[in-house]
Amino acid sequence: MVQYPEKREVFIDGQLCGLTDATLYIQTGTHRFHLGEPKNYQPSEIVQTIRNTNPLEPTFILFEKEVNT
Repeated sequence: MVQYPEKREVFIDGQLCGLTDATLYIQTGTHRFHLGEPKNYQPSEIVQTIRNTNPLEPTFILFEKEVNT
């Protein structure tokens, strides 16, 4: 589950796969996650290995809003 304070599109390995705060089904392996444009979040990308998950025990991928300084 990719989490972000606002509803955003989720890209996995460069492909649009769904929206934040929804359970996404992907194959076991190492994947690159990002939220697309605008790039007002951090980190800009998360690389995470996904394995041994299910809808009741998902892996959480957390993005935060970028704080303007």
